[in-house]
Amino acid sequence: GTPYGGGDKVAVGTIVYECSAAASAHCPHRTPGELADDDAWTEVGPCTGTVGPTSSPTFDPDTPGCPDEYVEGTAYAAGDKVAFENFAYECTETYAEHCPHRSPNHVAGEEAWFELGACTGSMAPTSSPTFDANAPGCPDEYVAGTAYEEGDKVSVGNTVYSCQGDFAITCRQYGPEDYGGSQGWTDLGSCTGTIAPTSSPTFDPDTPGCPGEYDDTLAYVAGDKVSVDNTVYECISGGNSAYCVVFGPIDAGGHLGWN
Repeated sequence: GTPYGGGDKVAVGTIVYECSAAASAHCPHRTPGELADDDAWTEVGPCTGTVGPTSSPTFDPDTPGCPDEYVEGTAYAAGDKVAFENFAYECTETYAEHCPHRSPNHVAGEEAWFELGACTGSMAPTSSPTFDANAPGCPDEYVAGTAYEEGDKVSVGNTVYSCQGDFAITCRQYGPEDYGGSQGWTDLGSCTGTIAPTSSPTFDPDTPGCPGEYDDTLAYVAGDKVSVDNTVYECISGGNSAYCVVFGPIDAGGHLGWN
C-alpha cells in the first residue's frame, strides 16, 4: 500500500529490490519476490544491516535553530532546508523533483531529503524584543559555571537574557551568546546601567557593631560575616558558598556568594 515510485529500493529479508519505472504502478500492491515473473520489482542483490550515515550528522552551526517546517506541496528546490520533528533536512539535487511531494519521513524520502542533524528553536525572532521597563538597568553579568534556574536574568554587554522554557537546564551549560545558548536563554532586549535595590538594607540590631572587614586572603565559608564600607555581608549556604573565596561582596560576581 505504500506509494512506491520508479527507482525506489526496499529490502525483503536480506534481498534488495528496485521498483521498475515501467511498471511502477504495481509496486505499491505487489510484494517483491512473490511472483516469479514479476515486472514491478527487480532483484538488485543481497544486503546486510541497515543503510545509514557513517557518522552522526550535525546541523550547520552558522545557522542556529530550525528552518521552517516541511509543508507538503511546497515548490522546494535543491538546497532548500526544512525541519521535520526537530531534525533539519536539505533537498538533494539528484531527486529534487520529489521534495515537494515526499516528506523527510516518507519511505522514499531519504532519496529526496538529506538529514543535516537535530535542531531546536527557530532561526530568528519574529519581532525585536524589548526589556521590561519596570526593571530599569542591567542585571548582573553572565558568569560561566553559575547554577542558573528558570526565570534568572543576566546581561551580556548591554543585552538582557532570561533563562526559561523546557531547556532551562542548559543555562548552566551555555552562555546566552554561545552556540546552543538559545535553547535556554531568551533575548529580552537592551539595557543600560545597573539594577539597584529598592531600599537600603539594614543590619540585624541584635548583632551590634560591624564584623571584620572583608579580607581577600581568607578562606570564607557559609555563615561567615564581613563588612565593606559600613555594610554587612554574609556568605550564603550551599554550593555557592565557594564563591565567597573567589569574589568579594562588592565584586562583579560577589552576589553569587554573598548576601
